[in-house]
Amino acid sequence: RSADRPGRSDVGAHPRAAEWAAGAYRATAPAPLLDPEELALIGRIGEHVPAGETIAGDPFTGAALVYAFGDRPALMPHTLTEITPEIETINEALVAGTFDASACAALEEEGVRFVLDFGTTGVHGPRAGLPLLESSGDVVLVDREGAARLYEITAC
Repeated sequence: RSADRPGRSDVGAHPRAAEWAAGAYRATAPAPLLDPEELALIGRIGEHVPAGETIAGDPFTGAALVYAFGDRPALMPHTLTEITPEIETINEALVAGTFDASACAALEEEGVRFVLDFGTTGVHGPRAGLPLLESSGDVVLVDREGAARLYEITAC
């Protein structure tokens, strides 16, 4: 143990493990959780999304960090969020890029009108992403920074 940091070990596996894990959480390019472009887009969320509006997005891609850095609630605030039937319906609609009556009811129930699309890079590996949103007539691109996109769901 280090004399100036009681209780911590500066030898062995601890420092190496901490450095290895920290790499996944740095906001650098490329970054598996949140890169500088995504962070910049989240920084402008207040210009487009009213306070209190819940934002959908894949928590594994860093979209859930809109709560911490953008002061807006995330539909799935972490990777272990319980998937309710409403959240499942919303996620399926986001992947399909279309919103039917059941998806609109789920969006209303959860208070969701916006979605962050941070692509397919995830903190624990590749994700499916939301590739059909870009050509969907059910959403409007509100803002983008590089590959990071903020859409408003206009179908409902």
